[in-house]
Amino acid sequence: MGRIKVNITAYDLKKHIDEAESNNTFANRQQLAEFIEQTDWAKNYKPKPITSSVVLLRISEFGIEPKTPKVNVVDSLVKL
Repeated sequence: MGRIKVNITAYDLKKHIDEAESNNTFANRQQLAEFIEQTDWAKNYKPKPITSSVVLLRISEFGIEPKTPKVNVVDSLVKL
């Protein structure tokens, strides 16, 4: 049996991203996604909880541009 795609709307995801970013600052989108994963909305989502991976995939799929920067690993290493 295949995986069940977690169907969330762009509106709902954007609403939770905006809420998270209005009250917090994140170093990168991974931290943002992990924060959203810990919300009651994500934990109690049916048919299964929303993970940080799903958050990141849907940000890309929906073309959502959070305030939180997308950190490029190569750029980060160059700064070291």
